[in-house]
Amino acid sequence: MENPIDLIEEYFRVEEKALNAISSQVKFSRKAHLEFSKEDRKMLRDELLKD
Repeated sequence: MENPIDLIEEYFRVEEKALNAISSQVKFSRKAHLEFSKEDRKMLRDELLKD
């Protein structure tokens, strides 16, 4: 079974957007800490799902 190339490309595009958004919220001080508020998570979710 072959997957449509558009679906695969879209998956990687969304994954890249999510990783970039999460990476911008990481703070390092001996350990990595994620500073991501509830509102930020909702905004990210809505941004990724709107397309």
